[in-house]
Amino acid sequence: MHRLILITGTLLFALALACADPAPKTETPAAAPKIDVVFTLDTTGSMGGMIEGAKQKIWSIARLLTTATPTPKIRIGLVAYRDRGDQYVTKVTPLSADIDTVYKELTALRADGGGDEPESVNEALRVAVNKIDWDADPHTYRVVFLVGDAAPHMDYKDDVKYPVTCAIAKKSGIYINTVLCGTSATAKEEFKKIATLADGDDFQVPENGGTQQTTTTYDGMLAALCMDLDGTRLYYGTAAERAQGEARTDNARALDASTSKATLADRAGFLAATIDGADKGVHDLVADLESGRVKLADIDPALLPDFLQKMTPDARKQYVAKVEAMRKDVRTTILSYSAKRQAELLKQIKENGGAKLAMDFVIFMAVKEQAGKKGILYEVAQ
Repeated sequence: MHRLILITGTLLFALALACADPAPKTETPAAAPKIDVVFTLDTTGSMGGMIEGAKQKIWSIARLLTTATPTPKIRIGLVAYRDRGDQYVTKVTPLSADIDTVYKELTALRADGGGDEPESVNEALRVAVNKIDWDADPHTYRVVFLVGDAAPHMDYKDDVKYPVTCAIAKKSGIYINTVLCGTSATAKEEFKKIATLADGDDFQVPENGGTQQTTTTYDGMLAALCMDLDGTRLYYGTAAERAQGEARTDNARALDASTSKATLADRAGFLAATIDGADKGVHDLVADLESGRVKLADIDPALLPDFLQKMTPDARKQYVAKVEAMRKDVRTTILSYSAKRQAELLKQIKENGGAKLAMDFVIFMAVKEQAGKKGILYEVAQ
């Protein structure tokens, strides 16, 4: 189904929910639902505006994904692509629940290469469908968003053409949605075919994705709270696992220091909804204690951060309890301010003449419809 989106402004979380139709009423899985999303991005020279827009809006998109009932476990991955003869044909960032790392990889992408309209879309889709470590649970919503402005090369003889890949995706339960940036008639036709073959939707947005950063009076407060929430990270486990956790902490601090307040506001909302989720190979002490997965007294002190190892059992217990209380308070405050921020954003949109649709909106609409078939429900905001 083709959907033409004419975009003159920004998409915001509140607008997406306010404009959404009720989700398909299907039975919700007993366990926390899971969503795997792979963004397959054309990074040739003409896509500079879209890439910069995606850097601004990945946290908005991630935040939208958390609004299902119940809150899903989310992993995001990237497949950047160009064409043969460029610096690379594909560059993969594996699926991860650590969206900070995905964001870091996304911000490192630069638009370059290309020069002719056909690009290696076929190879990008082949990699996205066949070389990504998708969750094998049949209840998991698995989806590829192909974002580009050029048609696939259909003249490469040693290429796996997209109809073959789409058939594999459909059999594997992987949706492929296409987002055409710009007005190429050839690309429009091919992107529509790709989406149709893989049970997806096709959308058309301006060449820069229709992205415009919008600010509110709550951005500064939420940005500060985001940093406070990062301050409650306590990783434990083997030396290697603690080192991996500390690397995440360092990455979060760098992100806090270099990212706009509006983007951090979106990130705060995402983290407040998901920071208690278990992640493979990384153990957040506060989250594991809150969930009941572990008890502090049962953890070998040698597995704790160095400074906690040096404390007495009573001092350790008191310190961790303070961090737990801080995280709970910060998360509650973030959710409160996020709701107020959403209301302000919606008010701005109405004052500026109504709905202004962008790439994060079309992504949300596709997710809402398709994830609903997996029992992952996104309701209309009141």
